[in-house]
This record gives sequence, structure tokens and C-alpha cells, in this order.
Amino acid sequence: KIVPFGRSIGSGPTVDLCSRHTGTRGMILQSPLESGARAVFATWNPLRSAPPGIDIFCNYNKIDKITCPVFIMHGKADNVVAFSNGQNLHDQCRQPYDPPFFKEGRGHNNMPDDECLEEVAKFLEALRKGWGQPGAAQQPS
Repeated sequence: KIVPFGRSIGSGPTVDLCSRHTGTRGMILQSPLESGARAVFATWNPLRSAPPGIDIFCNYNKIDKITCPVFIMHGKADNVVAFSNGQNLHDQCRQPYDPPFFKEGRGHNNMPDDECLEEVAKFLEALRKGWGQPGAAQQPS
């Protein structure tokens, strides 16, 4: 079973893959962007968007098509890809893994590796136990 992992701009291809292929077992995103434009323009553009046709990696248009469980990690002090990108994607997921790993005081490039890996291990264990498969029980605690 495949569980793609996308970080930052890598969330674009990861979300695209999982939105088009239903055979993935789960998806992990770290510091994901809603879209290229929303990541770039979020801090100064009140519309949070780019002119039509130039926005790339429109994850916000694809995330609700993903049927596998999704685990999202994001630093709340991220000044590269605003934390709201990760929060909004989590809120749009069909099968979000809860709780997401949203870390206070951490930014884009200083998420604590050991804690991230511990949280990923918990997510993978939940998948191993069958969570997220058709007819499976609620997410294990």
C-alpha cells in the first residue's frame, strides 16, 4: 500500500496524484500550500488569488476528491506558506486524520523532525489497523 508524502511545493504533485488515483492508502502533507498563488499572495493580496490561468498546484480544488485518509502537519509560525493553507486543506478533507500536527512557534523549515516522525508513525499505525478502509470503524485513538 502506498502512502505519498508531500512537503511544501511537493504537496502539489502529491495532492494531484492522490486526487486522480484511488488506490493510495493514505496521504501525508507537511507545510502544504492551498495553491501556488495562495501561498505567495496570502500576505499582501486581500483576494488571496492570482490572475486566472497562472495559479499552479490548486490543491484547494482537488483535496475534496481524495478519498484516502489525510494527515497534515504545519508550523503555526510559518512565514513561507501561511499556516492557514494547512488548516484550510485539513478542513476540506473527506477523511482528515485528527488531530492534525499543528505546531506552535515553528515555521516552514524548523518543524521538529523527531516529533513529526512520531506523528507520522501514529498515522501509519492507524492505517495498518484498518482505519480509513470501507466499512472500517472510526479512527483509532
